[in-house]
Amino acid sequence: MRILGTLLVTTLLSQTPAQESIGGLFETLTGLSLGIYTGITPQAAELTPFEDSSTPVGSLILAHLGVVLKYQFAFLFVRSGVDAAIPLIGGKGKFSNADFSFSLEQIRVPIVFGLNFPLTQYSSFFAGYGPLFTAGILGVKNHLVENVYFYQAWGALFLLGAEFALTENGSLLVEWQRSMGHTQLLGTASFRERELSLNNDLFLLGYSYRFRF
Repeated sequence: MRILGTLLVTTLLSQTPAQESIGGLFETLTGLSLGIYTGITPQAAELTPFEDSSTPVGSLILAHLGVVLKYQFAFLFVRSGVDAAIPLIGGKGKFSNADFSFSLEQIRVPIVFGLNFPLTQYSSFFAGYGPLFTAGILGVKNHLVENVYFYQAWGALFLLGAEFALTENGSLLVEWQRSMGHTQLLGTASFRERELSLNNDLFLLGYSYRFRF
């Protein structure tokens, strides 16, 4: 019994540094951070239903610039922010079997809840999901007509990302976001009523600074 007791005490004492290390790791990753990022989104001019040849078909690349505010407690986090997107490349397609151009400008405000998985003392991998509000302007024109549509919609956002420590408080932010949703019916007598798909992928790179209180 004395031998078993000695082994038990020895085992508990040997686990204490590891436990303290894990506790210190989560304590280090707990706090408020502010980040800024830029990214790109391949955006298709997907308007449904695809009834006939008058449905616009085309694509463009959107450039994003945004800020994000994140609070994490151990392995849980909640974050929000805002980003704006403008056309970067493309915007050409077919509309009623004729060439047309389109543009898309939008603002997005997500609220994301997720899990944080520490990699090192100041680096982590994370995943989250939550509601997404989007508002924007869609422009469609050819040599005969030009239409502009204002929209706002609620959807959902899923993200995967990682923060890699550059300094004790600063981190490189790498992230993929998947947006899901669609707008209200858009259209006129010359354009017909259709929905704009907001399903797209955002690939971003940024910098995050963690505040310590």
